Amino acid sequence: MMFGLYVLLTLGALVVAGIASRGGGKALWLALLALGWTVSQFNTLLEAVVFSVMPLTNALVQLAVSAIAFALLAAIAVAVSGRWRRKEAAGARPALSWRNLALILCGYELLYWTAGTFVWPFVAEFYADKPLPAVSLVAALQVPRALIFVLAAWPWLRTNPRYAPMVLGLAYSVMGGIAPMFPDNPYMPPDVRLAHGIETSVSNFLFGILVGYVLRPKRDASSDDRAESAAEFESGAMGR
Repeated sequence: MMFGLYVLLTLGALVVAGIASRGGGKALWLALLALGWTVSQFNTLLEAVVFSVMPLTNALVQLAVSAIAFALLAAIAVAVSGRWRRKEAAGARPALSWRNLALILCGYELLYWTAGTFVWPFVAEFYADKPLPAVSLVAALQVPRALIFVLAAWPWLRTNPRYAPMVLGLAYSVMGGIAPMFPDNPYMPPDVRLAHGIETSVSNFLFGILVGYVLRPKRDASSDDRAESAAEFESGAMGR
């Protein structure tokens, strides 16, 4: 049951991202696949391996299997959002700059350590017998993790989505915080999963808003809407 809830929540987040997108077809499918698999699996398991919660070999197997599952979920999300026949528009350019990148990295470090400070009393006993990495290494690890979050969202941001900050915050929160903590697993007990679920869902939501706002594509949305309406009209005319 809990695994089914994980699948439904993940699919729901992908559908919302699909509906918000102005793109469609294969490009949107690949964008949702990259967003879902990277946020829900790759970035989560990366830290699980570093914190000795999961062995590397197990993580690699899960990554391979989940890639197939997320390819299917992304395809379903595109279909449910009604975007398969839409043009594969991916011409928007996220506003990447050194200033914006520094803001994203600093924002992630701040959110990560703030959330971690609040949750630590509830999970300290669980990590007491585990060989945790040095604080400096943990801090350094958050730099590539923040960049991975950005890379995961990049193809989706290229589709010039509507309400990018809120939708990306929802996607990061649900797929990278809430949903993965529902299924039972042999690596983390329910109380620890609950604590981490609250921690990561809140911090990831705020981080998604930051990334979506800072990198929102600088493009005339009105022209996109006109082009989108014309494409829908043309598609409807061809359907007749």
